[in-house]
Amino acid sequence: MKGLSVIKYSGERQAFDEKKVLESITNSGLTREEALKILSKIKSSLYNGISTRDLYKLVYKTIDKESLKENVSLYRMRETLGKIGSFEFEKFVKGLLEKRDFNCTYDLIIEGDCISHQVDIIAKKEDKIFYVEVKHHKNHHRDTGLGEVCEIWARYDDMKKGFEKGKSDFDFSAPWLFTNTKISSHGQKYAKCKSMKLTSWKVGLDNSSLEDKIRRLDFRQVQELVKKSKIK
Repeated sequence: MKGLSVIKYSGERQAFDEKKVLESITNSGLTREEALKILSKIKSSLYNGISTRDLYKLVYKTIDKESLKENVSLYRMRETLGKIGSFEFEKFVKGLLEKRDFNCTYDLIIEGDCISHQVDIIAKKEDKIFYVEVKHHKNHHRDTGLGEVCEIWARYDDMKKGFEKGKSDFDFSAPWLFTNTKISSHGQKYAKCKSMKLTSWKVGLDNSSLEDKIRRLDFRQVQELVKKSKIK
């Protein structure tokens, strides 16, 4: 829509991007034809200077009116994950990994070379064992930054050296960061350089993002994870 601008969460004004909105709708599992129908229905309600929050509220209300309940839940998943607590998100991540046949334990203390470390999740599959760090942010629009990625690598490195010196029984294959937000470009670059596994919103260095992992489940499985994690 020519001349229409949108106010982002940061306060920045940008041109309305129809393709971006269409992509976000299809990401909820709708077909392109269904997504185009939703987009067509919301256009008459758009106005210059609409906030992205109000824009996406309008989208999922329209999806709801079209009786596509499953897709509403998937469309709002990013917002839902931002509203829960850190512990609940850890349980959600553990559930996602277990759906992919990982054997998971969580909340353990592992001895490193210099200090002991509280580990969110240890995920085992075949001959691989991963130190999983879960970073949850209430504001799901912020980025998980380079500092947090570097911290995870430093902890992994200390635990790796601790194993080599016989201080623990855990010989980790790699560190794995899960977060409900996007990762900054510098954070992605560092993680890739260090061969870390990374699963975040929109980006995944393990071949799929958090969003992808959720979409690969059927709606019943998503509901099951939500219930087990006590997400309201």
